[in-house]
Amino acid sequence: MKVIVIGGGPAGLVTLKFLATAHKFYRLAPIDVQLFEAEDDIGGTFKYRVWDKSELVSSKFLTPFSDFRIGKEAPDFLSPDAYVKYLRDYAEHFGLFGRIHCSKAVSSIRRRVPGPGHVVTVFCRKTGRSEEHEADAVVVCSGLNLTPNIPGDIEGLTATNDSMSQAAPNPDWAAPAGGEEEHLNEDESWMNRALSARSPPFPEHSFRLLHSSTFKNSPGQASEFLSATGEPSTVVILGAGETAHDLAALAVNHPGVGRVLMCHRDGFFVAPKVVPEPVILGVYGRPHPGKRPNKPIDTTVASLFDTAYVPPVLQRSNLLWDVYNVWAKGMFGAISGTSSGLDQWVGGVSSGRRHVDSYFVVKTTKAMPYISAPYRSQAGIFNSVRSALINIPLPDTSGREIELAPWPKRIGKNAAGRETLEFPDNGSPESARLKFKTAEAGPVTPDVVIIATGYRREFLFLSDEYPKLQDCKVRGVYEDIDDGLAYIGFVRPSIGAIPPLAELQAQLWVSRLVEHHLSKKNDDEEGTAKPPLAPPQFKRSRDAVKPYELDYALHPRGGYDFFAQKLGVDHEALAYQLALDMGSAPRASHVLRKHGWKVFFTWAMGPNFNTKFRLVGPWAAPEQAAEIMRTELFDVVKRTGGVVFFVTYTVLPQVVFGSLSVFLMLGQWVVRAVGAVLGVASSSAHHLAN
Repeated sequence: MKVIVIGGGPAGLVTLKFLATAHKFYRLAPIDVQLFEAEDDIGGTFKYRVWDKSELVSSKFLTPFSDFRIGKEAPDFLSPDAYVKYLRDYAEHFGLFGRIHCSKAVSSIRRRVPGPGHVVTVFCRKTGRSEEHEADAVVVCSGLNLTPNIPGDIEGLTATNDSMSQAAPNPDWAAPAGGEEEHLNEDESWMNRALSARSPPFPEHSFRLLHSSTFKNSPGQASEFLSATGEPSTVVILGAGETAHDLAALAVNHPGVGRVLMCHRDGFFVAPKVVPEPVILGVYGRPHPGKRPNKPIDTTVASLFDTAYVPPVLQRSNLLWDVYNVWAKGMFGAISGTSSGLDQWVGGVSSGRRHVDSYFVVKTTKAMPYISAPYRSQAGIFNSVRSALINIPLPDTSGREIELAPWPKRIGKNAAGRETLEFPDNGSPESARLKFKTAEAGPVTPDVVIIATGYRREFLFLSDEYPKLQDCKVRGVYEDIDDGLAYIGFVRPSIGAIPPLAELQAQLWVSRLVEHHLSKKNDDEEGTAKPPLAPPQFKRSRDAVKPYELDYALHPRGGYDFFAQKLGVDHEALAYQLALDMGSAPRASHVLRKHGWKVFFTWAMGPNFNTKFRLVGPWAAPEQAAEIMRTELFDVVKRTGGVVFFVTYTVLPQVVFGSLSVFLMLGQWVVRAVGAVLGVASSSAHHLAN
C-alpha cells in the first residue's frame, strides 16, 4: 500500500509516523509512505509564521505526542524554535527523515484512471520541474495557519484575500488545471513567487500594511512597528485573538511606538494559560523572583466524571458546560473584579453568546493590563474594597495604554492627504472613549496596520471530485474510508492543542485504513465480493470502554457557529471520543489493577493526555505509557494550582458530576434488571444509555 502525506508540520509528521510503523501493530507489509513539504524544512507554522520571543499557549505536558516527550528541564511553555527542535528530534527518533521530501509542493491531486487510487503532481522548487506519484491513499496535513484571511468589510482596504495570499509561503497554491509542465519551468515560476514573496508592497495606502503571518520582530532588523518618518508611530491591529493580543503587547512596549489600537468585532474572553494566583490582603501570594510558575491551565481538568464514566445523557446535556461557565465568570469576578474575562474590564463577548461552550478562549494575558487600565480605575468603591482583600497581581504599565476600538468601517483621508480610519459609534465604552480622544486629537492616522484575523482553509490542489473538509463527518477526518482521502489537524480546540488531537485523528484514520485494506485483501484472496466490515475490525479489548457518542463540538450562539465555521471543539471531549472510537479508552478497573495507584491517579485526576490512550487498543504500548504516566504526568497532575482553585475547579465538579453519574448508572442498571425480570425490552434503559 502506498500513501502520500501532504505537509511537514506536527500533524503531517505524526501521521507519517503511524503509517510508517503500522506494520508493528498490524499483520501487514510495511506501508510505502512519503511526505511532501513545500518549505525548505519541517515545522510548518511553528517555523515559518511566528515571531521572535513568542511562545506556545499549550503546555509541554499536553502538546507533545504520546510516546516521545519533552525534557523535564524545558520550561512549561516552549518557544516555537524549541518546539521545532522537538519535532526534528521526533522525526529523527522514529527514522522519518528518509521519507520526508522538503521543497516539494503538491500542486494537484486527481483520481487515477482506471482507479482506484490517486495521481499526485509535485512541483520541485529547486529544479522548477514537476513529477507525478501514484498512491492508494492521500492524507492532507497542510495546516490551519497557512493562507492569510483578509477582512472584506472595511471600505477602502485595498488588500484582498487573493493579493495577500502571496504574502506568506503557501504550499496550497496549485498549478494551473492539469499541472502542465510548461507553466512550472519558467525562470521565476508562479509557484516560487508564491512561496518566496514575504512582504508585498501596497502603494495604494499611506501606511504599512502587513498580515501577522509575515511579522517577524527579528533582532538586528528594523522593527515592523516603526513609521517611515521616524516619528512615534501609530499601530493599528485588526483582530482580537491570541496573535492580536501578543502583537499589541509587543507594540505598546516598543520605544518607537506612540499609540496602539486593537480593533474587534464582537468581543473576546481572556483566560490565563496558567492557573491564576491572587494576592490575599496585598501580601500573601505576591510574586517574587524565582517563584515557580503555577500549574498550566490545560493540565487541570480531572477527566474522571468530566469525560470518562459520564453517562451519555449527562455528557450530551449542557449541564457540564453550564457549571464551568458559572465557575469561570464567578472565579474571574472574585479575583479580578470582572466576569468578562480575567482582568477584562472592556471588550467582553456580547450577551447572546457569552458562554464558554461557544467561543475560542484567548489564552494570553500580556495585553490586558494595558487594555483594562483606563477602565479599571472607574470600577467604583466595591472593586476597591475587593481588590484590597483579593486581587490578581497587576503589572505596572507606566501609563502606557492599548486602546480597544470597534471594528473600523472605512478608510478615509485627512486634509493633508494621509489615510485615516473611521469607526462606528456602537455605544460601547471603548467606542465612547475613542470618540472622545478623536474629538481631542483628531482621527486615527495609522503608520502601521497589522491584519491579525487568522487564516482561511484552502485546498486548491484538490479537484472538485474529492470530498471537502466540511463533508468529513467522521471526526473531521474523512467522509468514506474507501475514498482514500483524509484531512488531519484541522480541528481547533478552545482550550488545548491541535498536535495531540492530530495524533489521535491519525491513529483513528490509519487504523481504519489498515483494517479496510486488510478486509479487501482477504476478500480478494477468497474470491468473494463481501462488503468491507464496519470498522473497527480488530478485536476490541475487554479492558476498553465500549464506544458511544459524545458532544465535543462548540455550540452555536448569537449568530456564531465556530464548529461549522472553524471546526471548533472541546479538546477533552474530542480526545476521549477518538479514543472510544478506536477502543483505546481504558477501563478504570484495568488501570488500577494493572498499573498501580500513580497511573490511576494520573488517569482520573488529569486531563486526556494522549499517553492515557496507549494503555489499551490497537496502538497500545502499555509499559512505556504507564511509565510516562507515573513519572512526568503524575508530577504535574498532583500539583493543585492552589487550594481554592483545586477545590472549586477539580474536587467540587467531581463530587457533583460523580454523584449524578453514579445515580444515572445505577438507575440504568435497575431499569435493565427489572426489564430482564419482566422479560420485556426496556425503552427507558435505552433512553438513559443514550
